[in-house]
Amino acid sequence: MAEIQHGTGNVYGIAAVTITVAGAQMNGNISNQKWSEDFKRDEMPAQTGDRIEGVISYQRVRTLEFDFAPKSTTRALAIAEAKKFLSWTPNAVVTIAASGNTPLNGTFNLKSGGGFTRTKEGVAVCSVKVAQYEVAGTANTFASLAVI
Repeated sequence: MAEIQHGTGNVYGIAAVTITVAGAQMNGNISNQKWSEDFKRDEMPAQTGDRIEGVISYQRVRTLEFDFAPKSTTRALAIAEAKKFLSWTPNAVVTIAASGNTPLNGTFNLKSGGGFTRTKEGVAVCSVKVAQYEVAGTANTFASLAVI
């Protein structure tokens, strides 16, 4: 059944997401997403040291962590989907599209810390961490860094 909301509107569930790495699209069900934004921040104390008179913020980074269960029409093909994940290279460019949330769409770089979890009961899940960086000379524009 499709969701039905009453009273207030809420963001519910996760929309379909397309994940592409090195031209290979991944098939899977996203089970959760966590988006965060970080930056470095320096506080400048006054000459007297009794108060802060300025703050400098720089090096903005958006990080997206998500889990997905590889899937396909057969078990063997689902395993092939999982192997795609295991073949990603460090800092690979990951394109996320159609997430239903514009800031989560775009190109990201693969970060370390991802993994693959199998349990005795339940489906196998790939955990992925990616990041995108503020583009130099622009405000609020983020993208991956080119792999050179």
